[in-house]
Amino acid sequence: MASAEAIPREFSQGKEAIDNKIAGDGLQAKKDDDSGEALMMAMACESNSMQGQKKHSCSIIDLIQKEFGVDLGITVTGGETEDEMKAKESECIAKYMEMGLSSNSQKVLAGIGGNQLTPPEGEHPCWTFWKHQFGIFSLLLWGGSFLCFIAYGLDTTDLNNLYLGSVLGVVVFLTGIFEYMQEADAAKTMEGFADMLPQQANVVRDGKSSQIPATDLVAGDVMTVNRGDKAPADLRMLSVTNLKIEQSSLTGEPDAIAKDVNTFEENPLESKNVAFFGTSAEAGTCTAVVVLVGDGTIMGNIASLAAGGDRPPTPINL
Repeated sequence: MASAEAIPREFSQGKEAIDNKIAGDGLQAKKDDDSGEALMMAMACESNSMQGQKKHSCSIIDLIQKEFGVDLGITVTGGETEDEMKAKESECIAKYMEMGLSSNSQKVLAGIGGNQLTPPEGEHPCWTFWKHQFGIFSLLLWGGSFLCFIAYGLDTTDLNNLYLGSVLGVVVFLTGIFEYMQEADAAKTMEGFADMLPQQANVVRDGKSSQIPATDLVAGDVMTVNRGDKAPADLRMLSVTNLKIEQSSLTGEPDAIAKDVNTFEENPLESKNVAFFGTSAEAGTCTAVVVLVGDGTIMGNIASLAAGGDRPPTPINL
């Protein structure tokens, strides 16, 4: 912790520097807000009759019958009492957990292989290295270094040109290496997202339990997650037995989070009725419905934001 007598660095800066910092912080805050909005909108319902609602917080009856298009024969008039509504929701969950989707439905057939993150566009490492060594600004500095060496060749008694040319060349070369390493690290991070997908998923289709490739999961699938399993998609809880999910990779929370069926917040990352792609069950079991798959998951959106985000400026760009 900083000393109480320490003088904040901002107090030693001029007004222009402080104004620039405030403006920069504002731009960063806007970028953070845009990123947060993108994650919030990932849970938005797609059905025309459910515009403005979120998949993790809407009625489970509407989610199944309107969003996923599965008719369970349950009608909601709007005049139900709280107890009557709970009874209908329980009936809906029980029926859906028992039958799941039809394996011959168009949604299931069209979704084969769709539950995976799109790999980032790759390029040959040599081209990446060359690109960072000979960018537009780098070329100007390389040119300056070359001219310094020419000037030294014309007058070898003036060592300043030799020193300046050498320094420019070393700085540009090392900066190019630094930028190359930054991009390589980002590429490895993106590849790491794909490793979060398990090989198999336990689903209920046509009223039967079976294992399918996790890449074939579609929104609306009913599946079970047991202790030690990784969530292969974003899930909304239907039934929970002492389930705890380790999701520090998303929220930074060090302890596993206890999940339940009914607790949700506006921010899906703070909701207890959802589990996210790539998180793992440390205890308990659950039956859940898949709400987001592949690039549409919260993790998929984060991966897209990471791939398209600006990298920190290098010393040569400052």
